[in-house]
Amino acid sequence: MTLTDRVAIVTGAGNGIGRATALALGQAGAHVAVVDIDQAAAEKTAADVTTLGRRSLSVGADVGDVASIDKMVRQVTDAFGRIDVLVNNAGVTRRAYIMDLTEADWDRIMRVNGKGVFFCLQRVAREMIPRRSSQHQRQRDLPGHNGDGALERQPEDSRPRGGPDRGGDGAAAERRHPARPAQ
Repeated sequence: MTLTDRVAIVTGAGNGIGRATALALGQAGAHVAVVDIDQAAAEKTAADVTTLGRRSLSVGADVGDVASIDKMVRQVTDAFGRIDVLVNNAGVTRRAYIMDLTEADWDRIMRVNGKGVFFCLQRVAREMIPRRSSQHQRQRDLPGHNGDGALERQPEDSRPRGGPDRGGDGAAAERRHPARPAQ
């Protein structure tokens, strides 16, 4: 897969691994939306991506806040027209003995590392899925689906086998489209 002219969002890209990832994507040919809660750090990384000959956008966003995530997605789609790649890199911790962590510490960690990761993925997927379907990667093209969300019976020799964690008795594992709830 080539990254040339793909549009990537990298959260937590103001420094560290996120910055290195944003620059590596730029070197690989992607246009990069550099997202960080520290706007100045995001601007520096974005400027460095631009020196690689790629388009970039700096976005100051708090990925622990859904409204901020929604604004980030709008800014990226307004600037680039689409999103092809999401690198959910933003994360926080508090280096401390476990007995010293407070409820506020825990809430902050879960807000960014749990809620932020999930809602960034969800909001970006909402932009990606319709575009992917318009490129003929439809549900009915997925093995095991008949096109209306129903599961097809798999031939005996194609069924997953394994222990209790993989179906136990060798019965076919149900495969569902990720956007459809289990019935």
